[in-house]
Amino acid sequence: MGSTQSYFLREFIDEIVRTGGAALAGSGPPPTREAVEQIFKDVALGAAHRMFGDRTPIEVTLSEPLGEVCFAQVLEVALAPEDPRRQIPLDVVRAAGREVAAGDVVEVPILYTWATKERAAIERLQAELGAELPLPLHSLELWEHLTEALNAALLRYFPAPALPADTLGGLLVGGGGWTRGCSARSGEWEIELAGAVFEFYRTRVTSGWVDYGFTTIVRRGGVGVFRGQTNAWKQLGEGDGAVHLTALIRGDNDGVVRSWAGLATSEAARPRFVAALQAIAERLAADELNGSETHELLVAAIRPPVAGGLWVWMQEALPRLLGPFQHTVEHEGVKIRYEVLEVYPPDVGLIYFGSAAVRMIGRTSDVKVLPCPEGEPIQMGYVGPEALTLRGPTAEEARDLEAIVAKFGEWLAVHLDHHVENRGFEGIEYGSYFYGFDGYFPLVQLLEQRLRWGPAGAPPVPAFDEAALARAAELLRPADADGDHVLAAFAVGGWTIVLHDDMDNLPFGSYCGVSLTPPEGGAAVQVMMVDAWNPATRSVIDGDAFAFQRFSAWLRAAIVRADLDEVRVFHEEVDEEEEEEEVDEGEDEDYEEGGVVSGEIEVSLAEWLLFGLPDHGDRFLVDWRAQWHVVNAIRGIDGFAGIYGFTGESVERLRTRDLACWRRFLREVIDPRFARTTGERLLNPA
Repeated sequence: MGSTQSYFLREFIDEIVRTGGAALAGSGPPPTREAVEQIFKDVALGAAHRMFGDRTPIEVTLSEPLGEVCFAQVLEVALAPEDPRRQIPLDVVRAAGREVAAGDVVEVPILYTWATKERAAIERLQAELGAELPLPLHSLELWEHLTEALNAALLRYFPAPALPADTLGGLLVGGGGWTRGCSARSGEWEIELAGAVFEFYRTRVTSGWVDYGFTTIVRRGGVGVFRGQTNAWKQLGEGDGAVHLTALIRGDNDGVVRSWAGLATSEAARPRFVAALQAIAERLAADELNGSETHELLVAAIRPPVAGGLWVWMQEALPRLLGPFQHTVEHEGVKIRYEVLEVYPPDVGLIYFGSAAVRMIGRTSDVKVLPCPEGEPIQMGYVGPEALTLRGPTAEEARDLEAIVAKFGEWLAVHLDHHVENRGFEGIEYGSYFYGFDGYFPLVQLLEQRLRWGPAGAPPVPAFDEAALARAAELLRPADADGDHVLAAFAVGGWTIVLHDDMDNLPFGSYCGVSLTPPEGGAAVQVMMVDAWNPATRSVIDGDAFAFQRFSAWLRAAIVRADLDEVRVFHEEVDEEEEEEEVDEGEDEDYEEGGVVSGEIEVSLAEWLLFGLPDHGDRFLVDWRAQWHVVNAIRGIDGFAGIYGFTGESVERLRTRDLACWRRFLREVIDPRFARTTGERLLNPA
């Protein structure tokens, strides 16, 4: 953990009091707020005493509103101090500008981070009182003691995720398992893995931080010169020939770590793991370590795919089936032939484990600059870790899988047409034409699902007929809604549907979402929202992408038929200093104001409900049970807990009251057949 921030406890205290956290920690009946605060004050005080001893009184407080842990040394003002551990001279305190008398008590802070806001205070107090203070004004070591003590206390109430022994996370938690003792040599340098680290730090109720990796012993000429147990750089020797080393330990947000910590590991990976360690030893000897070593070793420790399994089938079949793909698009008299240059089947990795893509290129003789001569990737999903051990398909299943691959080719052609229609050919010479490609067809995920689950069968709620859409139009009415970023609101059967977006930016940005208020009132249900860091990533509350697709199609048709399809104007704003192209003087929709170049984008409400995608109904619906269309399939909104800092209360409300409310709306308002879908993550549809 770094030492640039303080510990904020208010969120944890609120959650412990709300849930009766003492019972969770096994210490009896639910505590009062005051009792919980005192628990953490005592823990913090214990950390300070271990650091400084207990001869000098130390006061611990929790600041408002966040609950920052604050320390102060408490000293008695004396004319002639007899105990310098507990007293401070009167003349020194008065010289610092404080109006005090002998016998008064002063509190002097003990700061423990490198936060910029603290530096001036430290320097001032050091000049005024430093020579007379029994304890330091600033101590980074106190941060380490505090972190260890508070984290141990927090984990009693909010435990770290459990990790099976046969996973990468379990391997690290268990001290390295089969990797312990692995070594490699290059010249006079040798590196040996002595163990492993997986330290979970609880930073929020719903998230945390993890330090992870391998502890190492480095020998030079047979003599141990370095033992790596931290992520700090070390230097061996002095002068130009000094060698710089880093322990094979890194840190990351636990949401990122969780994405790979559950990947299976096996001693079957030993040959690949030792080869990776050998490559690291060779870079060590050449003084070329680059910080990627921990990542490389973890990737090498992942269990290899089984021979003849689905993974091996995809490695062979996908390049064969997709390599010949070509599609020609014509726009404003210019034709471009898009081709697949290369196919990337699922690969073993950490953050992008199982991801797959095709690399596309556009070829034409009518454009002076050949667009992206090296091509650009278009993603085609990812498979889960279970794919490593899945059996291969039978002959009949292989034909079924090949038909799904062909469906992806059809989908890609339609979306290439849509991409060119909306973006033209502008920007292709700059190498990012497919960045933010509208649409996502999780091909390899669908292949894995088909082999695991079998054919999907007919959707439980078919596409809506004319009678259903006519009824929807009769029910829908415009409504008023309070709050920021309200795009439109509609009333239907006592429910209020609100569409959200930020019209001062591009459509479908950080505030894009859909909320729902039930007839009985109460807090709005957040049905759909986006990842603030990647707005193209959207989630629906229960992970049921099929249900949300049906909902958006129903609402879009109702809006159009009820003559409620109004146009909204979005103002795209770009900093003029960062905008390379000049604004065309003849474009009325563009204007310049305050050094910002802006353009107006008109989007109807029905268009907005397509979220930038072409409307092709069920044409490419391969598996209604879990297929991405507008939103994530399987993962619900609570997957954003770490990004948005959801409290435990908000996550509980999402999973109970809000989810049930959404499913009730689907059944009561749209179609009673939604009762046949689970409304939960469809991890085991069978």
